[in-house]
Amino acid sequence: MFPRALRALLEGARTPPGREEEGVVLSSYRANPPNPDPQQTELREADAVFWAAPRRYGAPHSRLLRAAPLPRLVRHLLESRALGDGAFVPAFLGTFRAFARPHDVLRLLLQRMEELGGLSGDPDTPAAAEAKRALAELLPRWLQDYPEDFGDAAAAALAERLGSALGPDSDVGLRLRELRDPPEPPEPPGDPYGVGDGDGDADPLEILSFQAQEVAEQLTLTEAVRPHSRPTSQIHGAP
Repeated sequence: MFPRALRALLEGARTPPGREEEGVVLSSYRANPPNPDPQQTELREADAVFWAAPRRYGAPHSRLLRAAPLPRLVRHLLESRALGDGAFVPAFLGTFRAFARPHDVLRLLLQRMEELGGLSGDPDTPAAAEAKRALAELLPRWLQDYPEDFGDAAAAALAERLGSALGPDSDVGLRLRELRDPPEPPEPPGDPYGVGDGDGDADPLEILSFQAQEVAEQLTLTEAVRPHSRPTSQIHGAP
């Protein structure tokens, strides 16, 4: 069954000239591209380009970062949460290795936290508190999705300094220690068939499924039943 639009095209091609039915028969069509959002506007700053898009329910406009140098991109990692740019963090974490190294990004994050006073130990300003909330979401996600980024000592040290800014209840330090010193794998379970000496260790003298004591008893019994050998003189009747 052809779609309605395709059936209309086929019927129009088969209709002889002069016998067109009333109405309009389409001979071709082209899909129109979607109209751009008239409410979305471009905002330019000294080091960044944003798209400003309206939010629902009367909330302020969200600001979607479109282009910026690396320091401004890293700064936006801490600001995207408040600006409504929810897709930025996963997109950045999945692509930044094409133009930057993990410890470069961590170093820029550390510099930004120092600029905001988030590492000083003093009471947080609103900007520093918001940056810490964003960092508390960013670092665990980064550690979980891309643990290989923290394999070198420089990246791990920078991440530990950032984690210390989140307080003692943060699990960033624990995750970094697990990456650095992975737990030992559990010991394999015991023999499912129960073969062993009863203490979980196999008997080194075990022959197939028999214990060494059982084998010794069988050999002793065989020796007792078998006739003992006599001297050759007795066999031939010699005195």
